[in-house]
Amino acid sequence: MALARCRKGRPGNSGSLMQSAWSTDESLSQRGAAFFDTLTARLASVLGADVAFVGQLGLDGTSIDIVSVFGDGKRAKPFSYCLAGTPCAQVIANECTHTART
Repeated sequence: MALARCRKGRPGNSGSLMQSAWSTDESLSQRGAAFFDTLTARLASVLGADVAFVGQLGLDGTSIDIVSVFGDGKRAKPFSYCLAGTPCAQVIANECTHTART
């Protein structure tokens, strides 16, 4: 699961998102934490987002455990959060969702 928030208003092309995120051989050769750290940094850049993070469903099925987070131009400490009431809960339930920019 990959999420980005706080878009800075730059126009984006979702079709080129993954192409931009994987635009160099560097990301293809990385594994583990380094791979996800590169991915979140590139997602933030491509989306023009203040924060981008990648997480996985927690073992309890009610939370997301963040694997990597990039915000304000640097890596941040991973965290967990409760799914209840979040757009991610809808995605986990196989529902489409759109969160409007604020």
